[in-house]
Amino acid sequence: MVICFKCSSDTKSKLDYLLRSGTFLDYSDIICAAVENLAVLHDEVQNKGSVVVAVDAGPQALEIASQSNQTNIVHRLSRQSAKATEPIVPVDSVPTAFKLASAPSEPPPQLAPLPSDVFFAGQPVPVDRWIFGQHSKLLPAKASCRALACMYPPVATGFEIDKVAARIAGEAGALGEYLAEKDRLRGMTRDDAWAIGFPSGENKADRSRLRYANQFVGAIGKQGTLTGLLIDLKLVNLTQNAARRILLTRPGWDFAILENPLLDGVPADGKFTASEVMFLLEHIREHVPVEDFAFRTVLAAVQTGHDTPEKLDDICKQHVPAKRRDEITKAVVTTQRTGVIARLIDLGLISRIREGVRVSYVVTDLGEQYGSRPVAA
Repeated sequence: MVICFKCSSDTKSKLDYLLRSGTFLDYSDIICAAVENLAVLHDEVQNKGSVVVAVDAGPQALEIASQSNQTNIVHRLSRQSAKATEPIVPVDSVPTAFKLASAPSEPPPQLAPLPSDVFFAGQPVPVDRWIFGQHSKLLPAKASCRALACMYPPVATGFEIDKVAARIAGEAGALGEYLAEKDRLRGMTRDDAWAIGFPSGENKADRSRLRYANQFVGAIGKQGTLTGLLIDLKLVNLTQNAARRILLTRPGWDFAILENPLLDGVPADGKFTASEVMFLLEHIREHVPVEDFAFRTVLAAVQTGHDTPEKLDDICKQHVPAKRRDEITKAVVTTQRTGVIARLIDLGLISRIREGVRVSYVVTDLGEQYGSRPVAA
């Protein structure tokens, strides 16, 4: 079937960007994935008010907050970050909210225990239970951990998630504009841009902040579960005495206070110092079996010649449970694979090679070292 449609020049530019990323084979692939994802979300929200893969039933979750929850966060964004509909104001330095000097000098007593896990180290993990693919950038996670550390000490019951998510998202908008200006000055391509993942200063900044708040700080679902990249990586957790309050875990604190080249100006080749990379890799290997399995799966696949997006999708499809093959679409598999690749690239375990619009991947020395290490006991 052939369907023609009109689109703005801005939409066409976004289609071209997605095609250049190597994630999709052609425009048809992009549009089909978008329609499939939208249809799934629409049906679930219509029927349930939310889309949840419960944390208690599995460590990863995609949460589309109920209308009341979204409204609550938007109101907080409006109060704490000026007006949510106003453009994000550029700044000429890292906002104070993310500066290491603003954090306590010693580890605080108010830290949460690591979240529980239904998977153990080395256990095969279905692809739909991997960390949600849209949680694909690690620098926003670093910034959110740092911002939480700078807010310490909390009240006895922890940080109220709606308040801190809105506050951090507002500050992240200014940080994103600062990083975007650095990107422009350095002539960095979108693939390597530092500002990707942070709230945008373009139109509809309120939506951009809401996305950041939900994905890179956290949100509470209708079932009372916490979702977002920070809980996925066990860098934060709900407090034991209050359902809507969070604290950093000890790994979250330790990651937050490590110096970062973009937040603190220390020398490094990329977004993270070697110390930050090694800390995250060891934490993932020891405490985040879902991400460890996804990393090892993709690294092994690339090393054996499955080094393109379509070949990697074929590998990822092998981890779709037989009883769910009719539910987990190609678009879901592609989204999950894209997220893992992006996080591996952020940590320097995989490099991207471009030849025109075609993309392939190669495992770095660090990636080989990680893949060859034994699974945590």
